[in-house]
Amino acid sequence: MASLLVTDPHTAVPQVTELDVYTDTQLLSNWTPVITLLESHAQDQDFVVETENDGTALLRFGDGVYGLDPQNGSYIFVQYRIGVGSNGNVGADSLVHVINPGTFLNFPSLIAVRNPLAAWGGTDPQPIEQVKLLAPAAFQAVQYRAVTEADYAAILGVNVAGFFHTTQLAIAEMEKRGSGHVVQVSTSLVDHAMSGVPSVLASLTKGGLNGATKSLAIEYARGGIRVNAVALGVIKSPMHPVEAHPQLDTLHPVGHMGEVSDVVDAILYLESASFVTGEILHVDGGQSAGH
Repeated sequence: MASLLVTDPHTAVPQVTELDVYTDTQLLSNWTPVITLLESHAQDQDFVVETENDGTALLRFGDGVYGLDPQNGSYIFVQYRIGVGSNGNVGADSLVHVINPGTFLNFPSLIAVRNPLAAWGGTDPQPIEQVKLLAPAAFQAVQYRAVTEADYAAILGVNVAGFFHTTQLAIAEMEKRGSGHVVQVSTSLVDHAMSGVPSVLASLTKGGLNGATKSLAIEYARGGIRVNAVALGVIKSPMHPVEAHPQLDTLHPVGHMGEVSDVVDAILYLESASFVTGEILHVDGGQSAGH
């Protein structure tokens, strides 16, 4: 019984009691709410409910690879329950009236009701700031419509301004020596977007750095300076909670995340390959090759 009193809201799924999709030719019923579509197969009738900070809920279906993709123009019928969080916890002795005493068959001896103890439980919605903080890094992704000026400035400052100022100073010193090598870290999402991982900020900034890598490689090729990049998939590190590893493994065709040693090996290869410049080396377990 004690286990019933301890709940983890992070494992909860929406209380959608019925969802039917009416296409031009058929009725698709028995859809299942899930936490993520990353473990769904192409024909699985799964969906995710995304709740905005203002309480608005949106339904996200699969893309034909991760979950079934309903036909455009389909009609959707939904029945659902909405909770009120801790506001639904009534105080002690709040329940005192019997509205429907029932019949002899179902409640033959019901005379009165009371709740001697106050109700407990119920989880209030998490603020969006807390959601971002607790989410695994691979899912700290913000849908384009929800990107704020602060989000944009933070990512731009790290990914673009950080690259610009660092490499500008470094290349100036390399020019004095007549040789050098710049390796920047990019992401495979630039070339291989995923419906389950909104990544417009990463693609906008890291995509720009991929272009800068090639441009700098040509600009400084005759100066003895090489410029390359490694485009990573999800790499196993302390930033990803252990409980998120199974989901993150499914993002890669090889079936598992990369190790830090994989990144090190790739950079050491580029460092030793003196005839390679302007290269975007994918270290992503096959993500960039396809599903």
